[in-house]
Amino acid sequence: MNYFVPSAVADLDLMITRGDCEGAHLEFKSSKLLNKNNDRLFSDLSKELTAFANSAGGVLIIGMEENGNRIASEVVPIVDRHKNDSWFEDGLLSRCWPQMQMSIGQIPYGDGVVIVINVPASRDAPHQAADKRFYARRLFRVDPLLPFEIDDIRRRQISSPDIVSLAIVPEDGMLFFEVHNQGVSVVFDVHVEIKGIANTDIAKEWRPGLRRPYTEPYRAIHPGEERRFPIAGYDFLKDAVGDELSVTLFYTEAGGTRRRSTRTHYIDDFANTYTKPAPNQKELATIGTALEAIAKELSELNRSTSDFVERTTHPSGLNLSLTTLTALTKGGETKWPGGHMDMLAIAEVLDVDQETAWTIWEKLYGAFHMLSGTNTPLDQIDLSDEVREKVKTLLKLP
Repeated sequence: MNYFVPSAVADLDLMITRGDCEGAHLEFKSSKLLNKNNDRLFSDLSKELTAFANSAGGVLIIGMEENGNRIASEVVPIVDRHKNDSWFEDGLLSRCWPQMQMSIGQIPYGDGVVIVINVPASRDAPHQAADKRFYARRLFRVDPLLPFEIDDIRRRQISSPDIVSLAIVPEDGMLFFEVHNQGVSVVFDVHVEIKGIANTDIAKEWRPGLRRPYTEPYRAIHPGEERRFPIAGYDFLKDAVGDELSVTLFYTEAGGTRRRSTRTHYIDDFANTYTKPAPNQKELATIGTALEAIAKELSELNRSTSDFVERTTHPSGLNLSLTTLTALTKGGETKWPGGHMDMLAIAEVLDVDQETAWTIWEKLYGAFHMLSGTNTPLDQIDLSDEVREKVKTLLKLP
């Protein structure tokens, strides 16, 4: 994403001060737009938003007035409290097909709110608007796509490379996976499978204290982020599959599309990183075998304990309305244990987008969720004042 997305009142004021102008990635809409009937309103907005998705992405701001030169001039917020971010989401999702990634937020401003809709470029393009036509953003205009342009987009998406790469790296007699998100959006449920080796077999070989195994999926990996996690030892892999290592990477794109890619590697290619034990190491190996037996027992105990904690204390995403959440917390008097909540649960409790929830999950409660994670003080995390206040009010700080 290479365009500005406002998230606070200060951002809106900044856009006016510096004279932000409509263009390929930015569209202003007056709050008077809501005087239209709902069908016409959502139909018109679906054209704008699918055009962004079919092009290079962009942000649409409802509640920002522009002058004759298409430059931001004044904020006139939406004062009808029923026409909030949820109302827009309900009206738009069913009018854009196939479903695309769309982040709808609201910024309180005076007596009302400003709606900010961010639509990144989509790998699942082309998307249809409510009138069953395809549109593209051309600087200031939204134009219907011509048939050859639609075909070109479809061919481009089919031939586009995977946005998540998978490499195998040798280290200290073991092989490690390195997963790198090279795209512009978050990817979810990232995991790896090896042909001929059940994940349960890897779990049996696991040792307490080692880094996160590849059998545990990553819920989300952000653009530009890289994750490294162990596969197994050289001998174990050779005994299980021989020389040929067939690996399949699975992940889900932000728009919901499930992707998979399979690559074949050869274990002997990594042989120069593996050293056979010397004869004088046999006694140490015997001791090591005994320690491994103890480690397996500890691993089983640790797994049982983790399962118990997961089932008794960890929410699974909540999926509750704000009314229900408020009732459960006695009107906000009870604070939620953020260290025992997943990213989706935090997003729902705080009523924020998934990217903001991920930042809170990873930084504020990092030590709870990741073996190498740390808890960053709230005042050192890049969050808006509004979100920071929500965190203080609704979550237990570590």
